[in-house]
Amino acid sequence: MNSKKTGLYLGTFDPFHKGHYRSIENSLELVDEIIIQPHNPKVQSKKHISLEHRLNMCKLGSSKLNNVRVRKEKRNVYDLRKDGKYRYQLIKWVEEEIGRTPLVIMGSDKLNNKMYKDSKGELLEIPHIIFLRLEAHHPEPDLYIKAIKTLFTEVYLLKEVGDVSSSTIRELVRKGIDISRLVPKNVLKYIKENKLYI
Repeated sequence: MNSKKTGLYLGTFDPFHKGHYRSIENSLELVDEIIIQPHNPKVQSKKHISLEHRLNMCKLGSSKLNNVRVRKEKRNVYDLRKDGKYRYQLIKWVEEEIGRTPLVIMGSDKLNNKMYKDSKGELLEIPHIIFLRLEAHHPEPDLYIKAIKTLFTEVYLLKEVGDVSSSTIRELVRKGIDISRLVPKNVLKYIKENKLYI
């Protein structure tokens, strides 16, 4: 039996920032390797830059970490899953590829997503590593933690370090405000060279 544990980090990573880096770094204490899977929007829009740019930023941003790789899904999950179970399908594809169920890495804010509320147990049966956003969001953190633990078959809870938002970073770039404290240096260089978010 293969006891190797793989973390799967799903997200837009638009751009990859230091919060993502810290989440991966902390998750590596629980798993042997991590796969970063940038989300490919159903329709390319001005809101998100191309998948290729985001793949490149994930590779650059995570380059100092060992046992981390960036995965590109070539299949169009939206065409194949008309029932809205996009996240579940992506997880299953990775599971088929690596031969074991990955531990899904995400922030606790994603629990409000329709995919989790309507999952009917499918997503909740998959092991998760959840980074908790507590101070500003939940006046009764103990009750919130207990509620999360009862939802999942297997869950590991870690405290989120910092509160960095990709959407905030995009807005700062548009306004010409320095983002060097929010993104890895090589990601910042890539953003500038490719004139992203302006």
